[in-house]
Amino acid sequence: MKIYVIQPNLTTVSETWLYRMNLMLGKRICGFAVFATEESYFNGIKVFNLNGRYPNLRERILIRLKILKYNVDKTMRQELYNNIKKSGTEVLLIHYANTANYLWNVVNKLSIPIYIHVHGHDIIWDCKYENGQSVHDSNYKADILRISQKPNITFIANSEGSFHNLVTIGVKPEKIIKKVFGVDLPLINRDYFKKEMTVLYLGRFVDFKGPDIVINAFIHACDFGFKGQLIMAGDGSLKEICETIAQKSLYSDRIHFTGAVNTAKAANLFLEADIYSMHNCKGLVTNGYELFGVTLIEALSYGLPIITSTIGGPSEIIDHEVDGLLVSPKNVEAHAQAFMRLFNDRLLCSMLGNNARNKIKNKYSSEIEKEALFNILQIKDN
Repeated sequence: MKIYVIQPNLTTVSETWLYRMNLMLGKRICGFAVFATEESYFNGIKVFNLNGRYPNLRERILIRLKILKYNVDKTMRQELYNNIKKSGTEVLLIHYANTANYLWNVVNKLSIPIYIHVHGHDIIWDCKYENGQSVHDSNYKADILRISQKPNITFIANSEGSFHNLVTIGVKPEKIIKKVFGVDLPLINRDYFKKEMTVLYLGRFVDFKGPDIVINAFIHACDFGFKGQLIMAGDGSLKEICETIAQKSLYSDRIHFTGAVNTAKAANLFLEADIYSMHNCKGLVTNGYELFGVTLIEALSYGLPIITSTIGGPSEIIDHEVDGLLVSPKNVEAHAQAFMRLFNDRLLCSMLGNNARNKIKNKYSSEIEKEALFNILQIKDN
Protein backbone atom coordinates (compact mmCIF):
# COMPACT_ATOMS: atom_id res chain seq x y z
CA MET A 1 0.00 0.00 0.00
CA LYS A 2 1.20 3.50 -0.87
CA ILE A 3 0.55 6.12 1.79
CA TYR A 4 1.14 9.85 1.39
CA VAL A 5 1.72 11.71 4.68
CA ILE A 6 1.07 15.41 5.28
CA GLN A 7 2.04 16.96 8.62
CA PRO A 8 3.16 20.40 9.84
CA ASN A 9 6.77 19.48 10.67
CA LEU A 10 9.13 16.68 9.75
CA THR A 11 10.76 16.25 13.17
CA THR A 12 10.23 18.25 16.34
CA VAL A 13 11.24 17.32 19.88
CA SER A 14 7.64 17.62 21.10
CA GLU A 15 6.32 15.28 18.39
CA THR A 16 8.41 12.13 18.78
CA TRP A 17 5.13 10.18 18.71
CA LEU A 18 4.64 11.36 15.13
CA TYR A 19 8.13 10.24 14.19
CA ARG A 20 7.41 6.80 15.69
CA MET A 21 4.17 6.53 13.71
CA ASN A 22 5.99 7.29 10.48
CA LEU A 23 8.56 4.61 11.30
CA MET A 24 5.70 2.14 11.68
CA LEU A 25 4.52 2.97 8.16
CA GLY A 26 8.10 2.84 6.86
CA LYS A 27 8.49 2.09 3.16
CA ARG A 28 4.73 2.28 2.65
CA ILE A 29 5.12 6.06 2.71
CA CYS A 30 5.34 7.08 -0.93
CA GLY A 31 5.29 10.84 -0.37
CA PHE A 32 5.76 13.37 2.37
CA ALA A 33 4.71 17.01 2.69
CA VAL A 34 5.56 19.47 5.49
CA PHE A 35 6.11 23.17 6.03
CA ALA A 36 9.87 22.93 5.50
CA THR A 37 12.60 25.49 6.05
CA GLU A 38 15.17 23.57 4.01
CA GLU A 39 15.39 20.71 1.56
CA SER A 40 14.88 17.42 3.40
CA TYR A 41 14.23 13.73 2.80
CA PHE A 42 12.35 10.88 4.44
CA ASN A 43 13.38 7.31 3.58
CA GLY A 44 15.10 8.67 0.48
CA ILE A 45 11.96 10.54 -0.63
CA LYS A 46 12.30 14.27 -1.18
CA VAL A 47 9.89 16.04 1.16
CA PHE A 48 7.41 18.35 -0.54
CA ASN A 49 7.51 21.86 0.90
CA LEU A 50 4.09 23.26 1.81
CA ASN A 51 5.62 26.73 2.02
CA GLY A 52 5.90 26.68 -1.76
CA ARG A 53 8.95 27.42 -3.82
CA TYR A 54 10.77 30.34 -5.38
CA PRO A 55 10.08 30.73 -9.15
CA ASN A 56 12.62 28.98 -11.38
CA LEU A 57 14.63 30.80 -14.06
CA ARG A 58 12.08 30.27 -16.83
CA GLU A 59 9.26 31.48 -14.59
CA ARG A 60 11.22 34.54 -13.51
CA ILE A 61 11.80 35.49 -17.14
CA LEU A 62 8.10 35.10 -17.93
CA ILE A 63 7.21 37.12 -14.85
CA ARG A 64 9.59 39.90 -15.92
CA LEU A 65 8.03 39.88 -19.39
CA LYS A 66 4.61 40.09 -17.72
CA ILE A 67 3.57 36.87 -19.44
CA LEU A 68 3.22 34.95 -16.18
CA LYS A 69 1.60 35.92 -12.91
CA TYR A 70 3.24 33.69 -10.32
CA ASN A 71 1.29 32.87 -7.16
CA VAL A 72 3.37 30.87 -4.66
CA ASP A 73 0.39 29.43 -2.76
CA LYS A 74 -1.62 28.51 -5.85
CA THR A 75 1.43 26.91 -7.46
CA MET A 76 2.20 24.96 -4.28
CA ARG A 77 -1.31 23.52 -4.12
CA GLN A 78 -1.33 22.44 -7.76
CA GLU A 79 2.10 20.86 -7.41
CA LEU A 80 1.06 19.09 -4.20
CA TYR A 81 -1.95 17.61 -5.98
CA ASN A 82 0.29 16.53 -8.87
CA ASN A 83 2.81 15.05 -6.44
CA ILE A 84 0.12 13.00 -4.69
CA LYS A 85 -1.24 11.70 -7.99
CA LYS A 86 2.20 11.02 -9.51
CA SER A 87 3.34 8.99 -6.49
CA GLY A 88 0.51 6.51 -6.96
CA THR A 89 -0.96 7.32 -3.55
CA GLU A 90 -3.62 4.90 -2.34
CA VAL A 91 -4.24 6.48 1.08
CA LEU A 92 -3.68 10.05 2.28
CA LEU A 93 -2.86 10.55 5.98
CA ILE A 94 -3.03 14.14 7.25
CA HIS A 95 -1.99 15.17 10.73
CA TYR A 96 -4.04 17.91 12.37
CA ALA A 97 -7.46 19.10 11.25
CA ASN A 98 -6.21 22.63 10.61
CA THR A 99 -3.64 21.26 8.13
CA ALA A 100 -6.43 19.50 6.24
CA ASN A 101 -8.51 22.66 6.33
CA TYR A 102 -5.63 24.76 4.99
CA LEU A 103 -5.25 22.33 2.08
CA TRP A 104 -8.98 21.80 1.51
CA ASN A 105 -8.98 22.72 -2.19
CA VAL A 106 -6.40 19.94 -2.73
CA VAL A 107 -8.06 17.43 -0.42
CA ASN A 108 -11.48 18.03 -1.96
CA LYS A 109 -10.26 16.96 -5.42
CA LEU A 110 -9.08 13.54 -4.22
CA SER A 111 -11.28 10.45 -4.22
CA ILE A 112 -8.87 8.09 -2.42
CA PRO A 113 -9.39 7.26 1.29
CA ILE A 114 -8.27 10.22 3.42
CA TYR A 115 -7.58 9.98 7.15
CA ILE A 116 -7.25 13.12 9.27
CA HIS A 117 -5.47 12.44 12.57
CA VAL A 118 -6.50 15.02 15.17
CA HIS A 119 -4.39 15.68 18.23
CA GLY A 120 -5.09 18.71 20.40
CA HIS A 121 -5.18 22.41 19.61
CA ASP A 122 -6.66 21.62 16.19
CA ILE A 123 -9.93 20.48 17.80
CA ILE A 124 -10.04 22.76 20.85
CA TRP A 125 -12.43 25.20 19.29
CA ASP A 126 -11.80 28.17 21.58
CA CYS A 127 -8.03 27.66 21.70
CA LYS A 128 -5.88 30.79 21.87
CA TYR A 129 -2.24 31.68 21.39
CA GLU A 130 -0.30 32.79 24.43
CA ASN A 131 -0.89 36.42 23.44
CA GLY A 132 -4.64 35.84 23.73
CA GLN A 133 -5.34 35.80 19.99
CA SER A 134 -7.67 33.06 18.73
CA VAL A 135 -5.95 30.14 16.99
CA HIS A 136 -8.96 29.44 14.77
CA ASP A 137 -11.13 31.88 12.86
CA SER A 138 -14.90 32.15 13.24
CA ASN A 139 -15.55 29.74 10.33
CA TYR A 140 -13.22 26.99 11.53
CA LYS A 141 -15.79 24.71 13.19
CA ALA A 142 -18.07 24.94 10.15
CA ASP A 143 -15.09 24.18 7.90
CA ILE A 144 -14.16 21.04 9.86
CA LEU A 145 -17.78 19.88 9.85
CA ARG A 146 -17.88 20.40 6.07
CA ILE A 147 -14.68 18.39 5.66
CA SER A 148 -16.19 15.54 7.69
CA GLN A 149 -19.07 15.28 5.24
CA LYS A 150 -16.82 14.31 2.35
CA PRO A 151 -17.55 10.56 1.90
CA ASN A 152 -13.91 9.42 1.64
CA ILE A 153 -12.73 11.23 4.79
CA THR A 154 -12.38 9.62 8.23
CA PHE A 155 -11.04 11.23 11.40
CA ILE A 156 -8.62 9.45 13.74
CA ALA A 157 -9.03 10.66 17.34
CA ASN A 158 -6.27 10.17 19.91
CA SER A 159 -8.62 10.04 22.92
CA GLU A 160 -12.21 10.03 24.10
CA GLY A 161 -11.85 13.77 24.61
CA SER A 162 -10.84 14.28 20.98
CA PHE A 163 -13.73 12.07 19.86
CA HIS A 164 -16.12 14.14 21.99
CA ASN A 165 -14.84 17.47 20.66
CA LEU A 166 -15.51 16.39 17.08
CA VAL A 167 -18.99 15.10 17.90
CA THR A 168 -19.92 18.37 19.65
CA ILE A 169 -19.66 20.30 16.36
CA GLY A 170 -21.79 17.78 14.47
CA VAL A 171 -19.25 15.28 13.11
CA LYS A 172 -21.02 11.93 12.92
CA PRO A 173 -19.55 9.34 15.33
CA GLU A 174 -19.25 6.79 12.52
CA LYS A 175 -16.81 9.16 10.79
CA ILE A 176 -14.38 8.96 13.75
CA ILE A 177 -12.08 6.11 14.79
CA LYS A 178 -10.24 6.25 18.10
CA LYS A 179 -6.57 5.23 18.21
CA VAL A 180 -4.29 5.94 21.15
CA PHE A 181 -0.51 6.24 20.98
CA GLY A 182 1.96 3.61 22.11
CA VAL A 183 5.53 3.37 23.38
CA ASP A 184 8.14 0.68 23.89
CA LEU A 185 8.96 -0.75 27.32
CA PRO A 186 12.55 0.20 28.17
CA LEU A 187 14.78 -1.96 30.33
CA ILE A 188 14.89 -0.47 33.84
CA ASN A 189 16.19 -1.34 37.27
CA ARG A 190 14.29 1.04 39.51
CA ASP A 191 14.83 1.56 43.23
CA TYR A 192 11.67 2.92 44.85
CA PHE A 193 13.22 3.15 48.31
CA LYS A 194 15.92 5.81 47.90
CA LYS A 195 16.37 8.25 50.77
CA GLU A 196 15.76 11.24 48.50
CA MET A 197 13.48 11.46 45.46
CA THR A 198 13.76 13.23 42.12
CA VAL A 199 10.62 14.72 40.62
CA LEU A 200 10.63 15.23 36.84
CA TYR A 201 8.59 17.68 34.79
CA LEU A 202 9.18 17.20 31.06
CA GLY A 203 7.28 19.27 28.52
CA ARG A 204 6.56 22.74 27.22
CA PHE A 205 6.29 25.55 29.73
CA VAL A 206 2.71 26.54 28.82
CA ASP A 207 -0.28 27.36 30.98
CA PHE A 208 -2.25 24.14 30.40
CA LYS A 209 0.64 21.92 31.54
CA GLY A 210 0.96 23.80 34.84
CA PRO A 211 4.76 24.03 35.27
CA ASP A 212 4.37 26.86 37.78
CA ILE A 213 1.89 24.78 39.79
CA VAL A 214 4.32 21.86 39.89
CA ILE A 215 7.08 24.13 41.22
CA ASN A 216 4.84 25.68 43.87
CA ALA A 217 3.61 22.24 44.91
CA PHE A 218 7.20 21.01 45.18
CA ILE A 219 8.10 24.02 47.36
CA HIS A 220 5.14 23.29 49.65
CA ALA A 221 6.12 19.61 49.82
CA CYS A 222 9.64 20.63 50.86
CA ASP A 223 8.10 22.71 53.64
CA PHE A 224 6.36 19.53 54.79
CA GLY A 225 9.63 17.56 54.77
CA PHE A 226 10.03 16.25 51.22
CA LYS A 227 13.68 15.37 50.55
CA GLY A 228 14.94 15.54 47.01
CA GLN A 229 15.03 17.68 43.90
CA LEU A 230 12.85 18.84 41.03
CA ILE A 231 14.03 18.69 37.41
CA MET A 232 12.18 21.05 35.08
CA ALA A 233 12.97 19.99 31.50
CA GLY A 234 11.58 21.99 28.60
CA ASP A 235 11.12 25.48 27.29
CA GLY A 236 8.31 27.90 26.60
CA SER A 237 6.74 31.23 27.45
CA LEU A 238 6.30 30.45 31.17
CA LYS A 239 9.91 29.43 31.73
CA GLU A 240 11.02 32.85 32.99
CA ILE A 241 8.12 32.99 35.46
CA CYS A 242 8.93 29.47 36.63
CA GLU A 243 12.60 30.34 37.11
CA THR A 244 11.60 33.38 39.16
CA ILE A 245 9.33 31.29 41.41
CA ALA A 246 12.18 28.83 41.95
CA GLN A 247 14.79 31.51 42.62
CA LYS A 248 12.63 33.23 45.25
CA SER A 249 11.98 30.00 47.16
CA LEU A 250 13.98 28.60 50.06
CA TYR A 251 14.72 25.54 47.92
CA SER A 252 16.15 27.18 44.80
CA ASP A 253 19.23 24.93 44.98
CA ARG A 254 16.95 21.89 44.63
CA ILE A 255 15.07 23.07 41.53
CA HIS A 256 16.96 22.64 38.26
CA PHE A 257 16.11 23.81 34.72
CA THR A 258 17.60 21.91 31.77
CA GLY A 259 16.01 23.73 28.84
CA ALA A 260 14.61 21.74 25.91
CA VAL A 261 16.00 18.19 25.69
CA ASN A 262 16.33 15.67 22.87
CA THR A 263 14.99 12.11 22.95
CA ALA A 264 18.21 10.62 24.36
CA LYS A 265 18.41 13.16 27.18
CA ALA A 266 14.72 12.69 27.93
CA ALA A 267 15.30 8.94 28.31
CA ASN A 268 18.10 9.59 30.81
CA LEU A 269 15.88 11.95 32.79
CA PHE A 270 13.12 9.33 32.98
CA LEU A 271 15.68 6.81 34.28
CA GLU A 272 17.01 9.22 36.91
CA ALA A 273 13.57 10.32 38.15
CA ASP A 274 11.44 8.76 40.89
CA ILE A 275 8.19 10.65 40.25
CA TYR A 276 6.82 12.18 37.06
CA SER A 277 4.62 15.23 37.49
CA MET A 278 2.70 17.73 35.42
CA HIS A 279 -0.38 19.66 36.45
CA ASN A 280 -2.53 19.41 33.35
CA CYS A 281 -5.37 21.90 33.50
CA LYS A 282 -7.37 24.25 31.29
CA GLY A 283 -5.07 27.12 30.36
CA LEU A 284 -6.10 30.47 31.80
CA VAL A 285 -4.93 32.33 28.68
CA THR A 286 -4.85 29.68 25.94
CA ASN A 287 -8.00 27.73 26.91
CA GLY A 288 -5.85 24.75 25.94
CA TYR A 289 -5.79 21.40 27.69
CA GLU A 290 -4.15 18.03 27.10
CA LEU A 291 -6.32 15.74 25.00
CA PHE A 292 -3.93 12.80 25.37
CA GLY A 293 -0.48 13.24 26.96
CA VAL A 294 2.27 11.21 25.27
CA THR A 295 4.85 12.08 27.94
CA LEU A 296 2.57 10.45 30.49
CA ILE A 297 2.68 7.07 28.80
CA GLU A 298 6.43 7.50 28.30
CA ALA A 299 6.77 8.07 32.05
CA LEU A 300 4.55 5.05 32.75
CA SER A 301 6.80 2.91 30.56
CA TYR A 302 9.73 3.79 32.84
CA GLY A 303 7.78 2.64 35.89
CA LEU A 304 7.31 6.16 37.26
CA PRO A 305 4.34 6.95 39.51
CA ILE A 306 2.60 10.00 38.10
CA ILE A 307 0.97 13.00 39.72
CA THR A 308 -1.28 15.21 37.59
CA SER A 309 -4.80 16.62 37.62
CA THR A 310 -8.16 15.30 36.53
CA ILE A 311 -8.48 17.42 33.36
CA GLY A 312 -8.55 15.99 29.84
CA GLY A 313 -6.52 13.11 28.44
CA PRO A 314 -4.39 12.46 31.56
CA SER A 315 -7.52 11.44 33.48
CA GLU A 316 -8.22 8.91 30.71
CA ILE A 317 -4.70 7.49 30.93
CA ILE A 318 -4.08 7.50 34.69
CA ASP A 319 -6.15 5.41 37.09
CA HIS A 320 -6.10 7.10 40.48
CA GLU A 321 -4.22 5.08 43.10
CA VAL A 322 -3.53 2.36 40.52
CA ASP A 323 -0.69 3.83 38.46
CA GLY A 324 -0.71 7.44 39.60
CA LEU A 325 -2.36 10.08 41.75
CA LEU A 326 -4.90 12.54 40.36
CA VAL A 327 -5.57 15.85 42.10
CA SER A 328 -8.14 18.56 41.53
CA PRO A 329 -7.17 21.18 38.92
CA LYS A 330 -5.05 24.14 40.09
CA ASN A 331 -4.97 22.81 43.66
CA VAL A 332 -1.37 23.39 44.76
CA GLU A 333 -1.96 22.05 48.25
CA ALA A 334 -3.41 18.76 46.98
CA HIS A 335 -0.49 18.39 44.57
CA ALA A 336 2.00 18.97 47.39
CA GLN A 337 0.25 16.40 49.57
CA ALA A 338 0.48 13.90 46.70
CA PHE A 339 4.25 14.46 46.61
CA MET A 340 4.38 13.81 50.34
CA ARG A 341 2.23 10.71 50.08
CA LEU A 342 4.64 9.13 47.60
CA PHE A 343 7.67 10.26 49.61
CA ASN A 344 6.30 8.67 52.80
CA ASP A 345 4.92 5.49 51.21
CA ARG A 346 7.48 3.76 49.03
CA LEU A 347 5.43 0.58 48.82
CA LEU A 348 2.75 2.69 47.13
CA CYS A 349 5.40 4.05 44.73
CA SER A 350 6.48 0.51 43.90
CA MET A 351 2.89 -0.63 43.30
CA LEU A 352 2.06 2.37 41.11
CA GLY A 353 5.28 1.97 39.12
CA ASN A 354 4.76 -1.75 38.49
CA ASN A 355 1.14 -1.17 37.51
CA ALA A 356 2.31 1.59 35.18
CA ARG A 357 4.54 -0.81 33.28
CA ASN A 358 1.74 -3.36 33.04
CA LYS A 359 -0.61 -0.71 31.66
CA ILE A 360 1.83 0.08 28.86
CA LYS A 361 2.19 -3.60 28.03
CA ASN A 362 -1.56 -4.18 27.94
CA LYS A 363 -2.92 -0.90 26.57
CA TYR A 364 -0.30 1.55 25.30
CA SER A 365 2.44 -0.52 23.69
CA SER A 366 3.91 0.28 20.28
CA GLU A 367 2.66 -3.08 19.03
CA ILE A 368 -0.92 -2.26 20.02
CA GLU A 369 -0.72 1.16 18.35
CA LYS A 370 0.77 -0.33 15.18
CA GLU A 371 -1.96 -2.98 14.95
CA ALA A 372 -4.65 -0.33 15.41
CA LEU A 373 -3.06 1.99 12.83
CA PHE A 374 -2.74 -0.80 10.28
CA ASN A 375 -6.36 -1.84 10.83
CA ILE A 376 -7.58 1.73 10.34
CA LEU A 377 -5.56 2.27 7.16
CA GLN A 378 -6.44 -1.27 6.03
CA ILE A 379 -2.83 -2.31 5.63
CA LYS A 380 -2.78 -6.06 5.08
CA ASP A 381 0.97 -6.73 4.94
CA ASN A 382 3.25 -6.72 7.99
